[in-house]
Amino acid sequence: MSRWLPQLPAWAGGIRLRHLVHHTAALPADSKIDAVITGRTTAGIIRALTRFPVLDRRPGTEHVYSNAGYVCLAAVVERAADMPLPDFARRHLFVPLAMADTLYWPGPDPQPPGAAPLARLHPAPLSLGDGGVWTTLSDLLRWGQALNADELGISGLMQTPGHLDDGTPIDYAWGIGVRSHAGHRVYRHGGGWTGLRALHARVPGLDLSVALMAIDDHTERRVPLLDSLLDAVTGRPQP
Repeated sequence: MSRWLPQLPAWAGGIRLRHLVHHTAALPADSKIDAVITGRTTAGIIRALTRFPVLDRRPGTEHVYSNAGYVCLAAVVERAADMPLPDFARRHLFVPLAMADTLYWPGPDPQPPGAAPLARLHPAPLSLGDGGVWTTLSDLLRWGQALNADELGISGLMQTPGHLDDGTPIDYAWGIGVRSHAGHRVYRHGGGWTGLRALHARVPGLDLSVALMAIDDHTERRVPLLDSLLDAVTGRPQP
């Protein structure tokens, strides 16, 4: 990782991009980064990482979810492609899939023009990679349809679970959790912020894509709701 982000401490030399993809990079916990952050932007998070001279464990030895890891990945994409991530995503993802209402938003305003704002005291973060995508339910379902049909030619890679350096498998692929339900493989990822809950899940074997977004919702009903829907679709008896 140090090749792409040379401003990070020496520990970055032991982190591979695969570690970031599968959350095995051993980066400082998100709570520790939040405690020293000066602004929830990409630059702010990377700047916060420079304040940790050593890591608590060796990269590749444990799967621990890291928002900062995906912020680093987004920064790597920008440097490798030599263009801002919003432009790269629009050119290679959103335009080819006709997702006209989807974009990455780095600010400076808390939300893009025309978007529904989140809670006033907790505006959406402006970091990219760990979030930063603004979309609609119809576009999110279009994304799931495209991945189920492998329209971008990347679904096989995205759905491949990762592993620790010693070969131990983990239930996380490329940006998506890997689960099973009634014998079907399920790929899903959810997210939340103050005043927002979201979840996207796919079951390629059933050609099924499910999206849920709720504004002004502080509950944690996403996964139970998804499981109930999958029970209904698969005919699995409910308790």
